[in-house]
Amino acid sequence: MENWRQILKKPYFNKELFFYEKSHYLRNGISLTEILKLSENPQEAALSDQLLVGWSLSDAMATMNLFKIREIHLIRLAEETGDLAGAFERISQSLKEERLFREKIIGILIYPALLLAATVVFFIGALYYILPPLKEMLSTLEVDNMLLSSLYKFQLSIPMPVLSTALFILIYASVKVLQRKKVFRYLVFGKKWVEHEEMTFINELYLLLKGGVDLMEALHLLEEGGSSCVKLREGIQEGKSLTESLQQGEYSN
Repeated sequence: MENWRQILKKPYFNKELFFYEKSHYLRNGISLTEILKLSENPQEAALSDQLLVGWSLSDAMATMNLFKIREIHLIRLAEETGDLAGAFERISQSLKEERLFREKIIGILIYPALLLAATVVFFIGALYYILPPLKEMLSTLEVDNMLLSSLYKFQLSIPMPVLSTALFILIYASVKVLQRKKVFRYLVFGKKWVEHEEMTFINELYLLLKGGVDLMEALHLLEEGGSSCVKLREGIQEGKSLTESLQQGEYSN
């Protein structure tokens, strides 16, 4: 119980806002330690404390379990090149694009989800509150309907709490399955999900290369992040051109 209270009390860390705000402060010549002191967020305060004792920003970020590997690597490169504001700006833009895309997908799925929920509620209500008096009325008129009779027997054999619980468990399990990225994207994009995965990979690769990361190192980072680019990396290691390696990795034309 205490763990749940701690989780609920833990303030939300808006990563996109963090990178966006800090990029503007850095552009205006304010040091990062001064920026972090202005914040009341405990995560940023923890970053500030680690910087004050001599940690680099990338090392401090790596201990917080809030940032992706590619983000930490871009910050590490920016510390070496001195373009920390540019790295913050690029990361914030990438996070903004991800958020907008996610919001569009959620917006698309809200209507079907509400429609499905309303259908389930109506089905349970009709089965347990409308069907019994309807069946009784038809019986007095000596009218027999096979479908209504079957539903009535089903309603008698399974109490409403049992059916409601079973449907709740089924919906919960479905939501858990949909939380898997590949299943969710396949449901939204259909057969086009492979192309979407490819474009997401290319976009992340572009972001790393633009930040100054070496091609092989960028592919390694993306592989650690869950992208499948083994064939692409192997092709380049064998001395093939990037185009030939992409063809070997079965990327689209």
